[in-house]
Amino acid sequence: YDTTTFTIDTSKFEFENIPEGMTIEPGQDTVKITLQGEEEAIAALRESDITGRIDCADADAETKRLTIELDELPDGIVLPYEVSIKVVVSLPEEDSEEKTETTQDNEE
Repeated sequence: YDTTTFTIDTSKFEFENIPEGMTIEPGQDTVKITLQGEEEAIAALRESDITGRIDCADADAETKRLTIELDELPDGIVLPYEVSIKVVVSLPEEDSEEKTETTQDNEE
């Protein structure tokens, strides 16, 4: 088997199943993905062949990394190990309207 490593822009991966009210963004710009396969398959592999998504269904305020689930790879190519990326999770601030009103009252 041959191996090759691609550096992929994290914006290529779609974030799915983001819990309501939560914002999840990549915490890094790129991720290295190493693939294995038969010599001919590896030689023909292009970065554009690597697509996928990030399932955010189990994310919470403590989440720091999420796994990239690659879409179907060309025949003869495998992902030898799991790849994850750093993520930044944002939750809406509770009572943000009240805080804003209180701040405005103090300014008067």
